[in-house]
Amino acid sequence: MSPALRRHIAQLLHRLMAMAVFPCRLVAMNALPRGFLPKLGPAKAKACLYPDGDARLLAYSAIPLWWRVLWGFLNREGPRISEAARLQVQDVDLDRGALRLEKNKTNDPRARVLQVRAHDTRSTFITVALANGRSETWVADRTGHRSSVMIQRTRRAARTFAELGLGELASLA
Repeated sequence: MSPALRRHIAQLLHRLMAMAVFPCRLVAMNALPRGFLPKLGPAKAKACLYPDGDARLLAYSAIPLWWRVLWGFLNREGPRISEAARLQVQDVDLDRGALRLEKNKTNDPRARVLQVRAHDTRSTFITVALANGRSETWVADRTGHRSSVMIQRTRRAARTFAELGLGELASLA
């Protein structure tokens, strides 16, 4: 198991044991002491596609078209892969150019204007947005981040991206 999964399971066990103490009053004390949770370990590096790499990926016909469209959408709009997989026809309003993400990891429904400008896609989205002057609030509104911690992890890549003058991703159209 990954360190994150082990920690998640330990958190669930700790919560269950805490509930056995109160409100259930099945045991006198929690057998799992505070601070017993396993550490997460070092954070993984965030990958980011540069615009020319994105363009080559989208043009590479050996990759099925639906994969290329999915990657292009993820890179340009910033949803989690699970959110994109759950999208339904009624979630996309092509007449108004809007996207609605009702069900997501944070249970925080998001709706936004869809930039229909026809492998870490969230990182690419965040990096490109920050490098091109988008605010952290703008990014958080689209990605569903509730704190700036995750967004801050891409700041260094975004500065490099901006210094290289790489610009925006090419239109999917």
